[in-house]
Amino acid sequence: MHMKEYWISRFKSQGPTMVEGTPSEYETRTKQKVALLSGLIKMHFTKKSLLLDYGCCNGRLAHPLSELVQKVYGVDIVPDAIAMAKAVDNKKADFFLLEEGPLPFRTGFFSGAYAITTLAHVPHDEIGQVAQEIKRVVRKNGIMILYENVSYWIEKPKSHMFFRSVKKYAELFGPCEVIEGVDKPRPDDLMKEEHVVMIFRNLK
Repeated sequence: MHMKEYWISRFKSQGPTMVEGTPSEYETRTKQKVALLSGLIKMHFTKKSLLLDYGCCNGRLAHPLSELVQKVYGVDIVPDAIAMAKAVDNKKADFFLLEEGPLPFRTGFFSGAYAITTLAHVPHDEIGQVAQEIKRVVRKNGIMILYENVSYWIEKPKSHMFFRSVKKYAELFGPCEVIEGVDKPRPDDLMKEEHVVMIFRNLK
């Protein structure tokens, strides 16, 4: 099953909690991610900034984070998720269905972008094009915040997941700073998922 069909089907059956477990876990982890991103956005952006939320799902992060900047634009491949995001009355956030081809924004439109546990779901043969499009719509020397599962064992996808190391993401987006987590193999469990936060400060 293609990734788009997989996520559309999963959202229909499980709703927005599909990647976070129970409703209680979904609420807790959403609050944790909003708190984490809020600190980073306050550090790197201003009230005039325009941000791209790549893989926004139902807008659970974009809506609260939009209070910190001029506007957040979210994109996602799941139509029902976009409809749910748009149903919230918030003029500081807007949402678009992610179709094949270029992102629906002009070159250099955004001050920066963030992707939260999204890019590990992009197949290896598509990630290069996705990275190029994100870099295209973010202004020169803009900032990318990436919170992702990483692994050195990138040739062994886990069903709907395609692990990549920090080194691989640096090849895609440029030099980065890892501010949370450790990207190193573990002798006791080399396939263990590890979450790290990467900051790319000079997208080109």
